[in-house]
Amino acid sequence: MAVENRILNAIAISLFFFFIPFLFLKYKKKLNLNKSLAYLSLKKSAFFPLKNLFRTISDSIVLFITLIAITFVLAFVLMLFGFYDLQKVATIIQTLPPSVLFIAIFISPITEEIFFRGFLQKRFGLIASTAIFGFSHMFYGSISEILGALLLGAFLGIYVEKKKNLFPAIFAHVAYNALSVATALMGVGQ
Repeated sequence: MAVENRILNAIAISLFFFFIPFLFLKYKKKLNLNKSLAYLSLKKSAFFPLKNLFRTISDSIVLFITLIAITFVLAFVLMLFGFYDLQKVATIIQTLPPSVLFIAIFISPITEEIFFRGFLQKRFGLIASTAIFGFSHMFYGSISEILGALLLGAFLGIYVEKKKNLFPAIFAHVAYNALSVATALMGVGQ
């Protein structure tokens, strides 16, 4: 696929994941922006007062560490059964231009969390939104990627359902994608 197409696809997917929830909430549910943000669990109370900011930061760190732990356990199990194939993902990542990597690290996690955990999960439940999230990662052609997205998506979904705060899931997802891209670019795990 041409570089321009990859960039345009990454932008289009991110825009879709971002705008669909807001458009639905505005035109179908008749919610204004503040109520839409609250519906999506994007509340400014995650940052104010200051103690809430510390809670958001600490939850983000715990989520990120847990995502890494889940990834290691899944990788070990997949290796045991001969299904570990994340080198397919690394090979694709290594061919992506920096602009697409930037989108994958900083934009996609925000829009994916808004769409899958903030919007779809409230509309269709944890299992459906997690399944759709997992299968949205199938373009890598990797069983490991799909199963990882399913498990990590379920974990983030459970957190958001329990805490009603999407920000730690977003921050953990950004950190996770940054680490994943960095390890793929360095050839770790191949």
